[in-house]
Amino acid sequence: MNKKSMFVAIIVLVVAVVGVLLVLPSREEKAQAQYDAAFKIEKSGEYNQAITLYQALRKEYEDTEAASAALDAIGRVERLKDQALIKEARGGFNSVSLVMEGYKSMKGELPTSITQLDAGDYLFDSDYLAEIVPQGVTYTLRFNKGEMSEKYSLYIYKSGGEKAVIFTPSGEAKAISVDSYNGELKKAGFEKTEKRNMVFLQPG
Repeated sequence: MNKKSMFVAIIVLVVAVVGVLLVLPSREEKAQAQYDAAFKIEKSGEYNQAITLYQALRKEYEDTEAASAALDAIGRVERLKDQALIKEARGGFNSVSLVMEGYKSMKGELPTSITQLDAGDYLFDSDYLAEIVPQGVTYTLRFNKGEMSEKYSLYIYKSGGEKAVIFTPSGEAKAISVDSYNGELKKAGFEKTEKRNMVFLQPG
């Protein structure tokens, strides 16, 4: 093969390689496509599936812009999950709050123990509260000690869930880990009473 033929062959080879590279999607494009797919799943409300896809993207394409965006997306989806959990639990809080506020309207203050709630002169006692708890869910009503900032705390936990929700009397809510939830329930100085799926904790 003479020099001219060799030069032509090299040019053809270079053109072929460039053509292949232009046709094949880049690493960043692949990562972006996976991000877009995960985002679509996120928008559908399948939060756990979306997180799994974002995590897989970060593992496979860790050096891309899409991977950095996926990290932010995971935090965003976790917040959306918390908001959805709180929204689901709020109906339970509203039911318990009506009972507690009803007692307050009669007595002038919130009950500080299950003993007060069950004194006999208030229709919506602990037995009533135990009846309103849905299957597969646990409500824990903790009458707090005097030095605590809130009169009571209500914890709502759905069996098998990743988190529980804590409510204050004013309706402020926060999703907390199961470990934190269990830690709160094991605080010293409280007596425990269980009725069906309702748990009462009072100072004692």
